[in-house]
Amino acid sequence: MLAFDARLQTLYVAGESGQVSEFKVLDGQISKTGESLLARNAHVVAVHPMTHEIYFPLMDIDGKPILRIMRGGKE
Repeated sequence: MLAFDARLQTLYVAGESGQVSEFKVLDGQISKTGESLLARNAHVVAVHPMTHEIYFPLMDIDGKPILRIMRGGKE
């Protein structure tokens, strides 16, 4: 799953493995700026275009669904 923060030119990629990668998109070039293991099955991602918060709905953390919200980069 992909989510793109147009104002910050940042692309987030989340996969079923739980790995989340962050890329900067500048002048037609893409470069990886970070990667980490978020949670198993963290394969859905969305970005709020004004606050730059990144949302990860997770279906099973200790038997409960949760919404993990992370703060994105700065303008």
